[in-house]
Parts: sequence; C-alpha cells; structure tokens
Amino acid sequence: MEKWSSQEDAVVIKLYEVCGPQWVTISRTLGGVKSAQQCSQRWHSALRSGINKSPFTTFEHDTVRRLYEVHGPRWARISSYFPDRTPNMIKASREETQVEQEPFFGYNPKTGMESLIVVPVSKSSAQQSADRAGRKEIDFNRSNLVRVVLQLKALGETTFLDSGSPAQLMEGLMVVPVSKSSAQQRAGHLEA
Repeated sequence: MEKWSSQEDAVVIKLYEVCGPQWVTISRTLGGVKSAQQCSQRWHSALRSGINKSPFTTFEHDTVRRLYEVHGPRWARISSYFPDRTPNMIKASREETQVEQEPFFGYNPKTGMESLIVVPVSKSSAQQSADRAGRKEIDFNRSNLVRVVLQLKALGETTFLDSGSPAQLMEGLMVVPVSKSSAQQRAGHLEA
C-alpha cells in the first residue's frame, strides 16, 4: 500500500466538499490508484475537520482504560465517546498506557519480589505468536494460584499477598478446605 501524497489528500478534501462521501467517485478521480474504501478511511482517520491530533490527556487515557474494561478492543465503539479522536488513536492510547502500566516482568517494590504479569491475549494474537514460533497449535498454559495463596494465608504468610477478588477466594475455599489445625500441623512439618 502506497503512502498518501499531499496532492491526493488535497483532491480528497476538495471533492468531499463538493460531492460529499461519494467514495467511488473520489477514487475514480484519483485515477483508481486508491480504492473507495481507502479514500473513506483516509478521510475519517486523517483528513476530516475536527480531529484532535494533540496528545491524550490523563483524563482521556483513564477514560479509554475504563471503556476498554467494558467494551474490550472495540476501538470504533470506544471512539464514539471521543468525537474528535479516531479508532486508531484510541487503540494507540490503550497500547501506550498498557505498556506503562503492565510490564511483563519486573521488580515490584511493594512486595520486594520479581514478578511475571500475565496479560490477556486474543486468540488471533496467540495464533500469530504460535505461527512465528513454528508451532502448529496454540498452547494456553493457565495457572490458578488460589490454592497456594490460601495455604500461605493459613500458614500466616500474608505480608506480601493482596486479598484477591471474593470470587477467587470462594473458589479456593471450595477447592482446598484448610482448617487452622491442619495448617499448624503443616507448619510444624515444614520446620522439622
């Protein structure tokens, strides 16, 4: 796909002012070098008036993060909350803040520990990663640390743990019932 020249941009702007969103007509005027869909995308993502090209504010980043939690990666839907921002700008904002907030591996000063943070991944992204690595199938290895957390809490090792969600704690209680006496026995067994 060739980059858009300033002359092509000028033609799209001028023709849009004259005939509106007649993308097939605009494409033909460009000599068929760009498709109607490309002309439409160029208009909506870069040329239309009212696009705010300034950096996102902290408020906008926070709003994108909250809307992403509700809608997931539906960039067009999220961008409808920002009439002066494009879906690509919204996606770039999310990726920019995600990298800052969710390191994959790093030192956590609160806990004093190195930690691996697992982030959600889409099936298509996982398939691309598997293809690049030369694997035939996607292999998802999932871990649930509820058992370990509850056992550590039963042993009195709670200084570095967060409380977790109530649903996870209830799941852990149902899977691994740990009584105070058995936890004390294990603690005595481990010290021996």
